[in-house]
Amino acid sequence: MALVLVVMTDAGHALALGQPQPAPSSAKTPLEGLCQPSTGPEPTGPIEVPIELDASEFDLLGYDVRRQLLTLRPHAELAMTQSRPVRLRLHTQGDLLVPLPPPLVQETVGAYVGQRVVLTLWVEPLPRAPGSPTASCESAGLDVRPLRVALRIGALPLAEAHCPTHPQSSDLGLGHVEVGPVSCDDGDAATAHSMGEATLPAGQDCLRRALATVYSVQGSLMVELERGAIGDRRRPRIVVDGVVSRALGDCLVNALFHDERVWKAMPYGRRVYVPFYFRGAPLPTSGLEPYGSPDVPLVPVSTDPRASNPP
Repeated sequence: MALVLVVMTDAGHALALGQPQPAPSSAKTPLEGLCQPSTGPEPTGPIEVPIELDASEFDLLGYDVRRQLLTLRPHAELAMTQSRPVRLRLHTQGDLLVPLPPPLVQETVGAYVGQRVVLTLWVEPLPRAPGSPTASCESAGLDVRPLRVALRIGALPLAEAHCPTHPQSSDLGLGHVEVGPVSCDDGDAATAHSMGEATLPAGQDCLRRALATVYSVQGSLMVELERGAIGDRRRPRIVVDGVVSRALGDCLVNALFHDERVWKAMPYGRRVYVPFYFRGAPLPTSGLEPYGSPDVPLVPVSTDPRASNPP
């Protein structure tokens, strides 16, 4: 005699007992659940719902070498996606900072360019104003603020931090630029000295411009300048980047290329390497509170895989 094994589900068991079957699940995602008014007791703590942003939904602004913090800026408007079925309006108290060791900066920037970096935000809904329309937020959108932030490349976690709960101070520390010893391919000390003086104004102007849009700038850049044998200008090139600020780097390259003082100080047929040292950051009390401060050596990081250190 064959043995027949019958597996009865909860619904089948309820039907056998004459009980009503449970209705099909209408549960919403945690994010959609934020749209619904609470019918239970008030929560004892903040409601956190994780959302994921791909590299096209946030900007990587710069890296603070001294404090080892990467500056990120998520887009204020986040459209609906398959995994995020609610349109979001993100309210942050300034740019987001996450602790990142210098050796990981170059890898992170490369992964960001390759669209492989994922930013996870744990958000909570903002209270609605009294008398505001009761339209469903699935269509009207939802206002949220981030509580925590995490950064990863694929499944590899990079950093995690708490978000500030109050506006960050806009009181910037004194911006300062220095030009280090300039290296000339022919070892001419007079050219090195005159090039140091000629390139400093471009660095000062670009730091001022960068601090108007970037949370902080801290670190060094090495720029290669070359003039052809007939006096033609070659576009400057950043060969070592310890700042990782596109705003600063683009400004410096363009400013040096168009600055007449620079090319008047540079003889024909010469190549020089100019190191810039930048310091400009907000007060130390503002910004995110990292989970831990990585204890790693401060080393310059090149963001250009073709770049090489000067001789």
